[in-house]
Amino acid sequence: MTSKIKTRVTEILGVEHPIIMGTMGQQSNAEFVAAAANAGVFACLASVMSRTSQELRDEIKKTKSLTDKPFGVNVNLFPMLSPVDPAEYTDATIEEGVPVIETSGRSPEHLNTWSSASRKPTSR
Repeated sequence: MTSKIKTRVTEILGVEHPIIMGTMGQQSNAEFVAAAANAGVFACLASVMSRTSQELRDEIKKTKSLTDKPFGVNVNLFPMLSPVDPAEYTDATIEEGVPVIETSGRSPEHLNTWSSASRKPTSR
């Protein structure tokens, strides 16, 4: 018998278990993220593994083909790790309908793209 725990995390993210699996570089691909989502936890694709915003779009579509559960995308803001402007990744993520964007590296304040997106912040 599986008992479900209802918390603010499960309500905001729409997951079964209040577990957020950290983004883990190459391992955080479509198959891994979909497996986590199908198990009822929240996970994010690693955008840094996509050399272009189109590759990220393809990975998002692949993830969606493997799960109907919620997942997010981690947009890495370390400028030396990716030659792609983080705004291109955020635009692709928003346009592909991913409900959660996680950032790493530094504050996302400089990304004006998010102000027009219909997203609610999950931390205060």
